[in-house]
Amino acid sequence: MCVRAAYSQCGGELKGRNGLGLRGNRDSEQLICKRRSARNCAKLWRQGLDVKRAATDTALLLALLRVGVALVFLVVGSSHFFNHSREVADFRRWGVPLTPNSVYLIGAIELGFGLLLLTALATRPAALVLTGDMIGALATAGRVDGGSQLVIPPLLALALLTLARFGGGRWPLSARIANATDRRFLLLAHRMLRLAQTLWVVCGG
Repeated sequence: MCVRAAYSQCGGELKGRNGLGLRGNRDSEQLICKRRSARNCAKLWRQGLDVKRAATDTALLLALLRVGVALVFLVVGSSHFFNHSREVADFRRWGVPLTPNSVYLIGAIELGFGLLLLTALATRPAALVLTGDMIGALATAGRVDGGSQLVIPPLLALALLTLARFGGGRWPLSARIANATDRRFLLLAHRMLRLAQTLWVVCGG
């Protein structure tokens, strides 16, 4: 198709030349036109390969990031159940309300949404919910213990926001479900943004 388009464009140029009285050797002009169209096709083909390769690499990196972050939350979430007594002591020291019930709640959130993140069935919603979880961890464990609790939650939140912005990349458990979830989430996010903008204008912001 690109050969036909380039050749048609070149033929139009030659026709314009002939119309101006610049008539030359028709065979040589057609040969030049074919060579030019071949070069244009090769250039477009290389550009298409570069774009496709970049998109593939980005999708692969997003998938690796998604799987790595999901595994972290699955491990940490399961620890709330298997090491319950120690987690209860930590939660009380951090000042988390509703302990010990909050230990089960946080564990269920991290396991459930970590699984959605791992399977890429709801990457963007899961990433946003887990970002909120990391903000809570920073405000409680980070405030009391400091150290790694001031480093790991922000790094995980940054990775989660990246996934919320660009999606989960490759290897979804079901591409159809993943795409439908992404479309609905983006539509909801767009409506919420429009609502926030409207309220800002109405309130005189």
